[in-house]
Amino acid sequence: ARRPMEIALFRPVARDYAVLHARFCSSGERCLTILSAHAPRPGPERRETRNAVLGAIVGQAKVAAARGDRVVAAGDFNITAFSPDFTVFAGAGLADTALGRGYPSTWPHILGRWGIGIDQVLVSPGITVAARWLGPDIHSDHYPLFVELELPDRR
Repeated sequence: ARRPMEIALFRPVARDYAVLHARFCSSGERCLTILSAHAPRPGPERRETRNAVLGAIVGQAKVAAARGDRVVAAGDFNITAFSPDFTVFAGAGLADTALGRGYPSTWPHILGRWGIGIDQVLVSPGITVAARWLGPDIHSDHYPLFVELELPDRR
């Protein structure tokens, strides 16, 4: 990048659950904030921790949006779009890139199409989805999720 970028790692709930916060600005000071995390697996004792990580992403997305940034939040959030806990993202104005494109299984890859989609990419208004697809088996327990985004010029 020709312009300075801000990159920070913050730990909203525990040392093992960090959230990456990166901010990139163009010469016209149009900025994009990217938030990413690997949230803990759900379970009776970990749901609260997972939701705290997701809440931290939402909090950072709200701050970025208030500055006028466009926002992308992506990662292994260990939650499906059908969970009641997923609605937390709507509070930050983040839209699921899967809407209208289906919800492919990303985990566990061994189950193929019978798994669940727990890897997510969400975007703020002003970002459009050009394409979204699963990549091939990369010898992980997840299939990679690719999303091609368009950031129309806002003038």
